[in-house]
Amino acid sequence: MFPSYLRLVCATNRDIFFVYFFLGLVIVAPSNILRYYFIQTHNISPADLAFYGGIIAFPWSIKAVYGMLSDRLRVFLNRRLQIAFGFACSGLFWSILGFDSSSVFRVVFFCTFSSFFLACSDVVLDAIMVERISKTQNTGRIQSIAWASRSFGSLVGCIFGFSFTFHRNRFSFIALFCMLGSFFGLHINENFNQNTSTMVLRAFCTFLYNKTILLFVLLLFVYGYEPSDGTIVEYMMIKKFDVESSVFAIADMISYVTIILASMFFDAFLRQANIVHLILSTNIVAIALIVFRNFIITDRIVMESDVFLYANCFIGAFVGQIAFLPFAIVAAKLCPKSLEGTVYAFFMAVTNFSGIVSRELSGLFTNVYNIKNTINFRTQDMDSFYLLCILLDFIGLIVILCYIKTFTLDSTFRNKTTAHKETELDSSNSDLELLPSELESFEHTEVELPTIQTDSEI
Repeated sequence: MFPSYLRLVCATNRDIFFVYFFLGLVIVAPSNILRYYFIQTHNISPADLAFYGGIIAFPWSIKAVYGMLSDRLRVFLNRRLQIAFGFACSGLFWSILGFDSSSVFRVVFFCTFSSFFLACSDVVLDAIMVERISKTQNTGRIQSIAWASRSFGSLVGCIFGFSFTFHRNRFSFIALFCMLGSFFGLHINENFNQNTSTMVLRAFCTFLYNKTILLFVLLLFVYGYEPSDGTIVEYMMIKKFDVESSVFAIADMISYVTIILASMFFDAFLRQANIVHLILSTNIVAIALIVFRNFIITDRIVMESDVFLYANCFIGAFVGQIAFLPFAIVAAKLCPKSLEGTVYAFFMAVTNFSGIVSRELSGLFTNVYNIKNTINFRTQDMDSFYLLCILLDFIGLIVILCYIKTFTLDSTFRNKTTAHKETELDSSNSDLELLPSELESFEHTEVELPTIQTDSEI
């Protein structure tokens, strides 16, 4: 038996949970297919793999632009139609690849455009979720279940990716899943606000004109900017340890099942936890995991490659999800009314941009340390790369720990009831700088931020 509050949340939000399921499915389904397409079929090096991955992921780093367009288009085109259109266009590009995928350039080109339209749908879906979060007192609960739904879709995508890695119609099946996402997107319930402002850009700039918001943006960036060894691990697993696609598929499934479990664990036990303790503990485990991966790659520790991959995915996914959810919850709480799509998309775009920076730095430093498309490398070069990753990890962690205390996971700021009533701080945060956590709906061209102190402006 599920608790009554959980049944209520699922019943009132199942429309967006279904769409999150298909979003996770169509994002992850191509991953195993493209992994072997690039590495096995075309012998792409780790540096080039990181470069192509950065190109395909780039549309996710400019989500704030889609958010502003979405908030303006909402006057003429409701959000559920925007979501359905994005899924449909993504499916169109996958269907084109279904006819011819012989060229690496063609695959990267169409995958990038498909990624663009999926990112647009993701922005609008997040905006609906944030709007609903603002009407509930259950901090993080809707987000946790939404992430779990998306992870379950990712799990199904892993199964598909393994089953159809080398199937000639694999891209056409992905296009079909996009069409199903478009269908469910059309059935989202949406309450349209006629007072939504058309002065989106001005309102967004006003919102950003605050050093506390910019501080949070900095924290989101340093959270994931450091170079990653992901492409090195994938390349070595395939080329050096001869790992089959089925092992990668199982590892991916373990990751997404773990994300679901981590989301449930966070919802049950950590929603009121100290954010500093969460970030510090998860980062210590993550850094230890980096060292462990180095020992495996350099043969200092010998263990079965599939066992290593499963353990790495389980631990990495669990601590990664626990570390990220506090940032996602704070981001949702900072979104002003009528700008949910723009602001939340901007925050998530910053994390995606930091991920792209991480990929490109990975490609740069693998070339610098001569870790290219070969399994023969100098241990000293590999150690230098990993030491650099750990050093940048520590720098990011220090910056986050120094400034994250400004933000909490509970209801940090009370909702403002009128345009002239100041937001009151929670007693435990009375000494902190005020944040624009809840702005009034923007009407006409007037945008007020009465809860922001004068000395907080840049």
